[in-house]
Amino acid sequence: MDSSTRINRKSSETENTSDNTQDTVTHETWELDPAWLFSSEFLQERELKFKNQYHYKLQWSIPTQRTPIPKATACVYFVIEISTIKPKSLPVEVYYLVESCRLRHKPGKTRFRGKWLTDIIESKSLLQDTVSF
Repeated sequence: MDSSTRINRKSSETENTSDNTQDTVTHETWELDPAWLFSSEFLQERELKFKNQYHYKLQWSIPTQRTPIPKATACVYFVIEISTIKPKSLPVEVYYLVESCRLRHKPGKTRFRGKWLTDIIESKSLLQDTVSF
């Protein structure tokens, strides 16, 4: 497993795990313009038969001085899986899904493209332009 997916396995440190995942993925393996900013939100914890899953949402946008509150955002959903049966010394599994796409990506295996976020925001902007209030 790639070093970008090596994260602390202790489930009591879920928040630290989230911070490590965000830092690792967004700064070490993703090539994004520094104008992109994100906020993160813990969505849920799921206890499955042989693993625990922690679900997070990173919401991306490019705020500017003229429009500090963006008209549209793009979301990337992360899942951190911690095995309850494997040795704690092994790395956890991390994967992510880009909004409006069902394909699961693994950090270090799939090269993230900033264009994915841009395409989502452009699609939302086009849709907003067709709706009149």
